[in-house]
Amino acid sequence: MKEISSINFKEALKRIKNGVKRTPLVDFASGHPQINLKLKLECLQKTKSFKARGALNQVLQLNDRQRKIGVVATSSGNHGKALSWAANKLNIPAIICMEKKAYKNKIEACKKYGSKVFLGDSRKDAEEECSKLVENGFTLIHPYNSAKTIEGAGTIGIEIAEQWPEVEVVCVASGGGGSISGISMALKQELGEKIKILGVEPKGSPNLTKGIEADGEFFLKKINTDIQGLCPLSTGKINVEICKKTVEKIILLEDNLIFHAQKKLMDVGKWIVEPAGAGAVAPILNNMFPKEWLKGRKKINVVAIVSGGNAEINQIKNLV
Repeated sequence: MKEISSINFKEALKRIKNGVKRTPLVDFASGHPQINLKLKLECLQKTKSFKARGALNQVLQLNDRQRKIGVVATSSGNHGKALSWAANKLNIPAIICMEKKAYKNKIEACKKYGSKVFLGDSRKDAEEECSKLVENGFTLIHPYNSAKTIEGAGTIGIEIAEQWPEVEVVCVASGGGGSISGISMALKQELGEKIKILGVEPKGSPNLTKGIEADGEFFLKKINTDIQGLCPLSTGKINVEICKKTVEKIILLEDNLIFHAQKKLMDVGKWIVEPAGAGAVAPILNNMFPKEWLKGRKKINVVAIVSGGNAEINQIKNLV
């Protein structure tokens, strides 16, 4: 696939490094005697999520005509906020298409950076409005199904390989698949096939799982999860193509297990973490790490990506 062959993570890192943070990799108690766990804190990234990397990588490569007309995207919040921030840095008009049920703090964050926000009754409504704007000349900055977005997200993998070359497993939560495809591809390039990638999805939104089974983009008829950010209608075609080759296993989790991980990260680490941001660490903190990967091992080095920190205050208050 031509789009995949164009991806260059090291060039992307050079392009965006002055605009984003090199986030820390910190130790965290796994609760399991065999798992030596570190967290990659993208919740401390600019705009409080990893999405800043892909959005900035995209807008920095726009031509003059595209910058003048503006950019558009559909988002549950974090990509919209990141794109609004990146567009604002370069004085580019931006429109973000969202569902009305998106977290209010994320809607307001897009507006704060100067973007116009369209609120649809459903994700489908938001996607349709986005398509109309693209037809009218706006440039689509896709949140996941784009080589340049994947390229930006994959810079996380480059950083992990530099920060802890002894890592053996990296856990990544997947919504549209932009982060897991980029991170897994970058890590395989840097550390070889020895590195294992563990994907995590809500059981009520198994986009990537279904996509790999179908050997292509798969559209869910129904989404049944409250983990915003991990529940688009499909995993992108490019993302599925990459993950077929780079992801060893995907775990499907009930929402309550992800919320439990979110609460533990906030209670112990004192970081603000949104539900989707806790997805990658949830299998470990709920004792669901693949047992076959632990067999015969005294210790295994694991990184989990804490992907976002744009939590909504009422959601946090309801955690138990």
